[in-house]
Amino acid sequence: RTEDEIHCHGLAWANDAGDFTNQLKFNNFFFVSFFDHMYQRGYVENVVDMDEVPMCSCMEDMNIRVSRSDCTQIDASLTFSLRYVFGEGGNDDELVAIPGNDLEIQFNSCQGINPGNGNAQNNDLASYVYRLNQEDKISDLTQTEIFKTLVGYANPNDNHNEAACIDAYEAEFGLPTLPPIVEDGQWNEVGGHLKHVSISKYGEHIWGVDTDDNIFYRNGLEGDWMSIPGSLKQVSVSGDGDHVWGVDSVDDIFYRNGIGGSWTQINGKLKQVSLSEDGAHVWGITPTDSILYRNGVSGEWTQIEGSLKQVSVSGDGGHVWGVNSVNEIYYRLGTEGDWIRIGGGLTWVVVSGDGTHVTGVTVHDQIFHRSGVLGEWIQIHGSLKQISVSEDGTHLWGIGPDNKVYYRAGAVELELGQIDGSMKYVETSGNGEHVWGVDSKDDIFYRNGVD
Repeated sequence: RTEDEIHCHGLAWANDAGDFTNQLKFNNFFFVSFFDHMYQRGYVENVVDMDEVPMCSCMEDMNIRVSRSDCTQIDASLTFSLRYVFGEGGNDDELVAIPGNDLEIQFNSCQGINPGNGNAQNNDLASYVYRLNQEDKISDLTQTEIFKTLVGYANPNDNHNEAACIDAYEAEFGLPTLPPIVEDGQWNEVGGHLKHVSISKYGEHIWGVDTDDNIFYRNGLEGDWMSIPGSLKQVSVSGDGDHVWGVDSVDDIFYRNGIGGSWTQINGKLKQVSLSEDGAHVWGITPTDSILYRNGVSGEWTQIEGSLKQVSVSGDGGHVWGVNSVNEIYYRLGTEGDWIRIGGGLTWVVVSGDGTHVTGVTVHDQIFHRSGVLGEWIQIHGSLKQISVSEDGTHLWGIGPDNKVYYRAGAVELELGQIDGSMKYVETSGNGEHVWGVDSKDDIFYRNGVD
């Protein structure tokens, strides 16, 4: 909820390119945005200081919900002379309309129809949109999409329609706006639905995607889920939270400079990406298992020899581990080294921030750990199908084949301890103090570490 009054103002036009409201829409836009609002009133400030919520944009790009909006319409008049031209040489006769030079334009409050009761309603964008729809000047689909933003469209006289905003918020996110009450040492359900999450080192930046590949962001536990424009199947945030990489359903690559940036498509195709803590080292696997590396977003992709189906880079960027399609394990000392074949077989491998702890799971969900490249594989008792390890390697969280949650304390502890709850996916922050999980229904849970 904003702590100050805000002002929303919009305009709409007919689909017909010959309609005055369509032909003169940019005149209307100039009048509203520059003359009336900036010059006359001084309304030139963003509601939220984020690229996703611009001060002025097309309705589908605003990424914000409001109860209502004022509205300005075009009223124009122009004299036409009609001339009847007789066809010659086999041509048909023709009636020609010749415009005069007396175009007059007026900018007035919109004259609309209240969607809630059918009465006349002035100076309300939703009511004007409803009138255009009733006059078959815009489609039902266009009206429906606009009403998703103007959530109080049925009550245009209510400038404080908080109930409509709350209903729209809960319908989209499925959670109340108040932060959850967290009890230490147990799972606490957090509203929303996700299939995958990625967390910065200290847990203050949480990114996630749901089953429809919609993107969400949360500023730590105390924040609220925020819908982010775009579509991704997998997202990865750097340890400092300043760099976010993702891939979509067709393996296109996208990058943004933290929550304050905007998505930029990066050339190439990837099915999986791994980042160093500062985002300066980006490793990725293509759909054909080729290996790519780039020195941060400003670098260029360099193809690395070899073939892997999954890669993991340490937080300092100096240690890279991966597994190939036949579950062989490989290691290299950053970009300067060469791939070294490591004994054993894993389907997934994770390396700690400084490269001194490496953990992986086999095709039979067996768990193995080693103390860096110079260590030896040690089997950890238990079975896990998915794992997440803190940056220092001392906090291992995992999901068993039965969706039970397990935790291992310390880098050399050989036993897993079962944690209450049932999850299909778990992710820990780099410092191990913040753990997020997703259950079989895509409900989201949080716990403040293991204790």
